[in-house]
Amino acid sequence: MIDVDKRLDEVQKLFQENNFASALKKITKLARTNKHNYHVHNYHGIVLVGSGKYHEAILSLQKSIEINPSFPEAFSNMGMAYQHLSNFPKAIHSYMRAIQLDSNALHYRLNLASIYLELDRIHLAIDTLKGLIELNDQVEHAHQLIAEAYIRQTNIDLAIVHHQKALVINPFNALNEFLLGADFTWAGDFKLAEIHFNKAIGLNPHYCEAFHALGRIKRFSLDDPIVATFQILNNNKHLCSKDRTFVSFTLSKIYDEREMFDQAFDYLIMGNELMRADNPFDHKKLLKLFEEIKRAYNEIEMPKQLVTDTQGPCPIFVLGMPRSGSSLIEQIITGSPLIFGGGELTTLHNKFTEVRFNRDDTVKQIVAIKSIYEERLSNLTSKHYVVDKLLLNFYWVGFIKKIFPHCKIIHVKRNPIDICFSIYQNLFVAGSLPFSYNQMDIVNFYHAYEDMMSYWSNLLQDNILHIRYEDLVENPEIETKKLFDYIGIEYKKDYTLLYKNTKPVRTASDVQLRSGINRNGINRWRNYAPYIADIIKSFPNN
Repeated sequence: MIDVDKRLDEVQKLFQENNFASALKKITKLARTNKHNYHVHNYHGIVLVGSGKYHEAILSLQKSIEINPSFPEAFSNMGMAYQHLSNFPKAIHSYMRAIQLDSNALHYRLNLASIYLELDRIHLAIDTLKGLIELNDQVEHAHQLIAEAYIRQTNIDLAIVHHQKALVINPFNALNEFLLGADFTWAGDFKLAEIHFNKAIGLNPHYCEAFHALGRIKRFSLDDPIVATFQILNNNKHLCSKDRTFVSFTLSKIYDEREMFDQAFDYLIMGNELMRADNPFDHKKLLKLFEEIKRAYNEIEMPKQLVTDTQGPCPIFVLGMPRSGSSLIEQIITGSPLIFGGGELTTLHNKFTEVRFNRDDTVKQIVAIKSIYEERLSNLTSKHYVVDKLLLNFYWVGFIKKIFPHCKIIHVKRNPIDICFSIYQNLFVAGSLPFSYNQMDIVNFYHAYEDMMSYWSNLLQDNILHIRYEDLVENPEIETKKLFDYIGIEYKKDYTLLYKNTKPVRTASDVQLRSGINRNGINRWRNYAPYIADIIKSFPNN
C-alpha cells in the first residue's frame, strides 16, 4: 500500500504540473495492477477528466464507486465529467450524492452551484451557496459565485455585499477589486468604480481588462501617466492577444475623445484584427441557419396546450441589431413599476441554437425550451412583465410568438451606418458577436438580419412594434407613449427621465445611458468616414 500511495503522489505531482500524458500513462498502469483499489480508480478518473477523456473517466469513477459506494470524492469527480459532457441531470445527481455522503465538503457545493448558474437556475444556485456560506463564510469563491447569481437577478446591491466579503477574505486578489469596479459601473457610481479599478491595477500593474474598464468610465488627457502605461503595454511583445485587445480598444477611445481620429482608428484596427483571429465568422453558415429556421417555422405545428399553459411573467422582447438603442428602450420602459428589466437573457438564443430542426422530436425540444425559459423568468421577478433585450432573439421571432403568443416584441431600428460603425468601435464579450470585428462581416450580418426581420414582419404584421432610435431621441414623449400603448400600460411623462430609474445597466451602453436621452450617438460615423468606405458604400441611401 505504501508503494501505491507513493505512486499516486507521483501521479498527482505530474497532474499538478499539467503533464497529463505522463500522469495518464502512470495511473493507467497502476489501475491495471490495483483493480480493487477505489483510490486508484478515482485518481484514474481525475486524470482522464483533466485529459479531456470524459467518457473513459466516468467508467473509471464507476469502478471506484462499485468498490466503495460511500466514497464522495468519486461522485464529485463523476459530476465534473458529466458537466464537461453537458449531461447536467447526471452531473447534478452526482454532486448531490457527494454532498449527501459528506455535507461538510465545501467544494461539492461549489461545483453544484456552478452548474445551477450555468443552467440559469438562479434560485437553486443561491440556496446552495447560502448553505455553503452558513457552514463557512470564509470561502472567497462562494462569495464571488453568489454575487454573480445576484447580478443575474439584477440585484447589484447584494452582489456588492458579497464581492466586498470576498475582498475582505482575500484583499490581495485583484479580481475582487475588479468585480467591485464592475458592480459600481453597472450601478452608475463611476467614482467608486474608478477607485476599485485603480486598486485592481495597483495589485496587478498588467491587469489590462481593468485598464479597459477604467477607460470606459473616465476621460484621460494625453499627458496622463496612465496613457504612457497603455503605450508601454501596447508595445509589450509578451502580452497575450486578449490583453493587447483591451489595450488597443482603450487607446482608441482615448484618441477618439481627443478627436484624433487617425490614431483612434489605427488602434481600432489592431483590436478588431486581434479579436477576429480568435473569433472567426462564417457568413454562409449563418445564411444556411436562417433558411433552416424559416423552413422549420412553416412546417412545425405547436400543440395548443403549449401556447395556452403559459406560466410566470409576460416577456417583452426588445430585439434587432446590436448598438441599435435597445438599452435605451429597456431603461425607459422599466420606469414602470410593473416591468422588470432582465437585461440580455441568453437562455432562449442559446437553447434554440442547439435545436436540430431536421429531427422528429423538434416540437419536444421547443417544449423543453419554453419550460426552461419560464423557469428562468420566474427566478428573476414576480412582476407582471419582464424585459429580455438579447438582440439576437430576432433569429427566433416566429417561434417565440408561437410559444408565447401574448408576449410583446419591440424591434428597434437605427441608421445602418451608425449601427455598423458602432459595432466595429465597441469591444464585445469574446464569442458573443463573431461578425463584429470586420467591416464587411458586419455589413453581411446586417443584410442577413434585415432579410430575417422583413420575413418575420411580413408574417406577424402588427404583432411587432417597430421603433426608430432617431425618432425616440428626437421625440421621446411621442415614441415612449407608443411603447406603453403597445405593451398595454399607462404612460407617465417621467418615464423618459432616466435619472429616476436606478436600475443597473449591464450592456455596452451602461456609461452612455447615465447621460440621459441625447443625440450624441447620431451620425458619429461621420468622424470616421474616410476609414469605413466598405460600410458607407453598402448603404447608399443612408
